[in-house]
Amino acid sequence: MAIASILVASIIWSWVPVIIKFSEPYFSFTFVAFARLALAALFMGLCLLARRLFSRARRARKNTSPSPRVNAPVISAGVAFGVHYLFATAGIYRTSASATNIVLQVEVVSLVILGIVVLGERLSALSAAGMILCLVGVGLVVWSGESFRRLFASEYFLGNMLVMAAGLCWSVYGLFQKIALREADILESLLPIFLIGMTVSSAGLLADPSPPWTTAQTGLSLPGPGQAIRPWLFILLLGVGCTGVSYLFLAYGLKRLDASATALITSPLPLFTILEAHWILAEPLTPFIWWGAGLTVLGVIGVTLGERDRGH
Repeated sequence: MAIASILVASIIWSWVPVIIKFSEPYFSFTFVAFARLALAALFMGLCLLARRLFSRARRARKNTSPSPRVNAPVISAGVAFGVHYLFATAGIYRTSASATNIVLQVEVVSLVILGIVVLGERLSALSAAGMILCLVGVGLVVWSGESFRRLFASEYFLGNMLVMAAGLCWSVYGLFQKIALREADILESLLPIFLIGMTVSSAGLLADPSPPWTTAQTGLSLPGPGQAIRPWLFILLLGVGCTGVSYLFLAYGLKRLDASATALITSPLPLFTILEAHWILAEPLTPFIWWGAGLTVLGVIGVTLGERDRGH
């Protein structure tokens, strides 16, 4: 069940860039980032409340779950989480859905580096080789065969850089989440992290001069009735399903599997997104996308196996 739980979370995440692409004509990126975190925080709070009430009913108020604790690692994780969502959404608005989950894998490399620098962890030869493969794969996707003059002027390049920055922020979140989990339950630490991330993203929303939503119709609009409500269903799906529910599946899996096994199971994530983006958005399957995805997945597997061997 734990493996299935992590795989479900990975499949849910693979749809995020595609759904955000459908949301792009209707909402500003700052509103999408804020709404995702706000809805996920509400969902997570309701789940924690239900768990606490169930625990009290079963144990007659004994050994109930501890209250969520806010400390320096939780605050740091929450701030990085909020910035991650702002950068990731802004990047997806400016690049292809196919490229997004490939470039985001830079988070695996940066998390390993942060573990070495901050936590004093050691780097195995297999992890180092995996990191190089991962970076080469990401580099191929960012380059995409463009001349260097056109590359730096391309909006896709800016989008890929924003997604890469989002990946770096996620690794900071992952590091402080790892520190916070030494003394706290996964679900109990997630709620304040989501709330802090929501607060950070709300600052971006308030600073954004563009309107948070519009009624514009575009070619990405799906046919059929309910055109007015459909964009809001995208937001609900992103916040509750792709964020809140997926992190619950992740929490369930992490209780029963180590982090390296979790990373190994989620490594095919970029391949899922490529196929979904081609199928739904008709994005082209270029050689740079395929080679970049393949090398990145192999790199993530190498880093994961290297970390697992080092742990043993």
